[in-house]
Amino acid sequence: MLIDLAHAVFTGINWGGMGFMRSDRQATLKVQPFEAKVLIFEDLPDLEERDVRPAYVLSEALRESGPVNNRYQGPGEIAAIINRFDAGYYVHEYSDVDFHHLDPIMHFMEIGWYEGRNPNAFFDTVSYLQTYPDVEKANINPYYHYLALGAAEGRQVASSVTPSIRAGLLFGRPIADWVSRISPYVDLDFYRRQLRRPVPEGISLAAHYAFRGWREGKRPNPDFDPASVVREEVLNRYLVNPLLIQVEAAERGAVDISAPAVELVVASQSTIEDPCKVAVDSGSLSEKGSERLDDRAQMEIVACEFDAAYYLANYPDVVEAGVDPLEHFFYTGWREGRNPNPQFDTGYYLEIHGDARDSDVNPFWHFLSIGRAEGRLACRPEVTSTGAEQPTAAEGDHASQLGLVQSEFDIAYYLASYPDVAAAGVDPLRHFFFTGWREGRNPSQSFDSGYYLTANEDVRDAGLNPLWHYLVSGRSEGRLPRRPGGYKRVNIDAAIAPSQRPPVDPDPNENEITAEQLGARLDRLRKARNGGLIVSFSHDCYIKVIGGTQIFISDEQKRFNEQGCGYLHLSPQLARLSLSEKSSRFLVRVVADGDYVGLVELKAVSVYLKKHKRKRSERAIYIVHCALGFHVPDMIQLWKDCRPERSIYWLHDYSSLCPGFNLLRNDAEFCGAPPKESLACRVCIYGRERTSHVSELEAMFAACNFDVLSPSQFALDLWLRSTALPRRSATVHPHWQLVPVKGGPARPPCDGPLSIAFLGYPSPNKGWQIFQEIVSRLSDEPGIHFSHFAARNVATLPKVEFVPTEVTADDRSAALNALAERGVKILLLLSPWPETFSFVLHEAIAAGAYIFCLTESGNVADVVQHEQVGKVFRGVDDLVEFIRSGAAASFIREAEAVRPSYEIKSIGTTASSSIIRAGSARSK
Repeated sequence: MLIDLAHAVFTGINWGGMGFMRSDRQATLKVQPFEAKVLIFEDLPDLEERDVRPAYVLSEALRESGPVNNRYQGPGEIAAIINRFDAGYYVHEYSDVDFHHLDPIMHFMEIGWYEGRNPNAFFDTVSYLQTYPDVEKANINPYYHYLALGAAEGRQVASSVTPSIRAGLLFGRPIADWVSRISPYVDLDFYRRQLRRPVPEGISLAAHYAFRGWREGKRPNPDFDPASVVREEVLNRYLVNPLLIQVEAAERGAVDISAPAVELVVASQSTIEDPCKVAVDSGSLSEKGSERLDDRAQMEIVACEFDAAYYLANYPDVVEAGVDPLEHFFYTGWREGRNPNPQFDTGYYLEIHGDARDSDVNPFWHFLSIGRAEGRLACRPEVTSTGAEQPTAAEGDHASQLGLVQSEFDIAYYLASYPDVAAAGVDPLRHFFFTGWREGRNPSQSFDSGYYLTANEDVRDAGLNPLWHYLVSGRSEGRLPRRPGGYKRVNIDAAIAPSQRPPVDPDPNENEITAEQLGARLDRLRKARNGGLIVSFSHDCYIKVIGGTQIFISDEQKRFNEQGCGYLHLSPQLARLSLSEKSSRFLVRVVADGDYVGLVELKAVSVYLKKHKRKRSERAIYIVHCALGFHVPDMIQLWKDCRPERSIYWLHDYSSLCPGFNLLRNDAEFCGAPPKESLACRVCIYGRERTSHVSELEAMFAACNFDVLSPSQFALDLWLRSTALPRRSATVHPHWQLVPVKGGPARPPCDGPLSIAFLGYPSPNKGWQIFQEIVSRLSDEPGIHFSHFAARNVATLPKVEFVPTEVTADDRSAALNALAERGVKILLLLSPWPETFSFVLHEAIAAGAYIFCLTESGNVADVVQHEQVGKVFRGVDDLVEFIRSGAAASFIREAEAVRPSYEIKSIGTTASSSIIRAGSARSK
């Protein structure tokens, strides 16, 4: 029976009665499967990078002899598995092993998994290896792979092929020691030749065949043919080694061991039904046998939280009947409305969950395996009446429905989050009730309309307003108002592989120009700028999009123009955050010296550059600000046609390391840029495309011989640690520099509310969700004032003052001036990834603000610590407490006494780099 082990691994439901899911460490894992990826992300650094010391005790024999072989990854792998490993199960089921000389978990880690043994009753090693050949080929412990990667990747597992249970179902008595029974009949040399790779030290070939080899189609000796013993469909149903079947039959006297067929007795383990005999060679086994196989696995799950004492005390007729209480409940009791423990109400569960009722499965098993993780209630809750009139149908009295929805509708939140609604002047409650929820809008920060409809298909299919349904019945049914796991979980679920994201829609008003028109425009450019031609690339059009990199490119263009060079900028028509596939007509936007020229095929640009060879006195420089959106072979061809004297690659982001340009694993957690073949990459949506992505860039770096320029030392250090891309040089060239000045403008006094701000677009990449959390925890604290500086018509938050602020090419100081005028004392720069450079950081410091940031913020944290102009926090809790306690206000008062004023000095474009200046001097 296939189950989703995420329900087991991350809720602990399957181990409740086993006595090894009880430590404080394990308690942190008792979350719903929605949080499985988050937990994996938090664990992975420990498992791969740190020297973990798990809390287990090795036997003296192991300490003396050391590991048997190196097929496990070390302490990290043990730490991942130890709290899920059932030593009692392992010792009971594999009695052929001498556990006096090797601890059970170490045997499994070093030997057992390779032989096909299982770590507990809920994970079948061989099934996982057979289902996922990539794991088998990599020779990775399959259970470790599942815990670290497989669960988050949605891989399924099967319940264990437990030797004693499988044999008991088939023979009527449990046989756990399969190895000793069959080992005399295993020809070791013959068997070894069937294995694809050398047999590791310590492996028992007889055990390998007993648990794994026969399921892989291997034979124990040249004379044994499993098909002569039992049909394949019978083996697949009962999963008992065919050689064991023949040995057992021979020893019981049914047939000679060489006989072609065996008559077996399939024994029922239930006291409710009589055993039945099934002839293996006379047709298919009874359906009851197959059902019993699944029943045992389900019963093991139910047993974990079944209270036998409670059951017998409440149902004396079961005591009088002398039957096993667990089996009575599992097969009969639930149908009679009996409860397995005081916390679960069988009748209520079946009453409110029609899918469980219609599936005709044991409701307690359904709850433990599925329902609990989905937030379903185990018993009828005590519901407090809201006093609101409840309509009897979805299209009933709108007034009463509106009244109920209004009770938990946050008008301030709705208007702040959806400025288009505010601008339209419509009633926000009615807008949400009739229209907004259909557009995926949320009525408050505590309710997610999209999630509720996705998680509850019955509500979605009925066309019901999700908040109304939740208030009327969903809450009492245990349905969740928003996805568990916080904003990281939301980001993970919304994450999409770059190649699967749709490109930005092209501007319908843009016109395509011909190659001749392009040539005429570039001829004029070269004639006006006889100092040479600069060809640059980025993922979007810098004169149409406002941002830090775009303003930087604008500055770069002007600096090169001042040096007498023409500046040709190319960006893909279809902007996307991935490399592009080959296209017969790849269109790019062309900008010449800051003027938009039009759309043209990229190959037309190549043809022009190849045709018009530069003069010896002319410079030719090839600059890549970002390759995303381009087809890399086309860029290489254009480089060949350009024949530049220098090629520059800027580290504005980390897209040269990974298609996830900010190195956020699944858009949730900084990954540290591990090797692309690492387990960490295999769990990430970006990691799946990283190998091909980096391979293309390696070809471009090899061809173009780039000088790599980084705007910060932090970014360059990270890049150099994480890549072996070929390059001519790699140096730091900052965009801006903070210069202390004496006698700067007087800063406002520190009295009054503590002014805390967020500046920029409300994007997860900039830490907007973290800012939301901080505001929700501190907005009611006295003496704190929050503000949000951003362009008009963007979403903001209630209880936060919105300050329209737009930085343009004509007003570059808009943000700096706005922060200074408002007297902002703390600017929260909450980037969850290591920024390569932050213009906002420099503007805020020059405006007199202090920066509060997180350790993951890269260059931001570096500057804050170097200039001593703020605080760096390990996490949100520390930051919130620092502000709430008054420590932030005290810190600022003390810092103001010694802090200098700063001015910003613009120093860093390609035109001013030492590399280009040196080339220019030589050309003269």
